[in-house]
Amino acid sequence: MNKLQIIKDDGAIAIDGVWKFGFDLSDFPGHALQWENGKGELERTGQRAITITRTSQFKEYIALWEAAKATDAGDTGGAMITNEERVDLEYNNFAVVRALINRQAEMESITPSALLDELKTHV
Repeated sequence: MNKLQIIKDDGAIAIDGVWKFGFDLSDFPGHALQWENGKGELERTGQRAITITRTSQFKEYIALWEAAKATDAGDTGGAMITNEERVDLEYNNFAVVRALINRQAEMESITPSALLDELKTHV
């Protein structure tokens, strides 16, 4: 394994660029892990990232991914996708959100940027 990525809020784990989704990561100690070729960072909300040099402390998450991969989708119901496919999905999600914002702005007779400003006040 050369690369390990974990994104808590997405329930996502990737090993060497192969993503699996649908994991319960509620006990994960940060919000993201980026590890590659022997070094990485555990990112924590509102705190400094922790530098890591080994993945042994994340072996339970690696085991979850391996079990899901071994069953070709696992009990998580997630599908395996590559980094390139993930980028495509994120771009498509962005395009859908942008279209929805433009449509809502048109319905309210305001500019998309004004609508975004209004939405930001509610977040």
